[in-house]
Amino acid sequence: KNCYDIKDFYFNLNISSRNTTVIDTKINTAFIGGGKEAWINTNVNTTFLNVTFTEANVQVLAGSNLSVQYYVIVNVTNASGTGALQGANVSIGNSTHLLWSTNTNGTTDASGFARFNVTERMIFNGGNFNFSYVVNASVLGNSSSNLSFDPVVSSGTQYVHLSVTAVVLSDTTAPVVNLLSPGNASTVT
Repeated sequence: KNCYDIKDFYFNLNISSRNTTVIDTKINTAFIGGGKEAWINTNVNTTFLNVTFTEANVQVLAGSNLSVQYYVIVNVTNASGTGALQGANVSIGNSTHLLWSTNTNGTTDASGFARFNVTERMIFNGGNFNFSYVVNASVLGNSSSNLSFDPVVSSGTQYVHLSVTAVVLSDTTAPVVNLLSPGNASTVT
């Protein structure tokens, strides 16, 4: 986790433990002749989150999968031009490979951002495939925006912007007033 510039080994990264996650790392192409940047043992599922590497220099053995993920930040703003929308509901769903179907939900912060880790592609023994996603944002349950995107980051963060028409509901409820002083007063002048 959080390593930088791993290099100069026959296998710069040798993974033989199940469900391993490597985060914010650069695996250097400088390995000893005939080796690989990464070697993933049999029946091992591994996740690279924001990892720089060369796919051709990764060996994934039978029964194993390498999930390549990056950070995706969704920015939701009001279409009326009033800025960021806090509290917008955001969902991201995989629209391609149903076997690895993912749906993730979040809520925007005060700056209008919702943060996700999204799988760009899966690498397995004998091949790989890329994912496409649909992102949706809604506010107050009465407005929404949809956008399809393919993660196109090679390292780092991808930003997705959605503009949503947010309807501001006015409060028409009459206030409740309790007089504390003067006591037993039916009128106040």
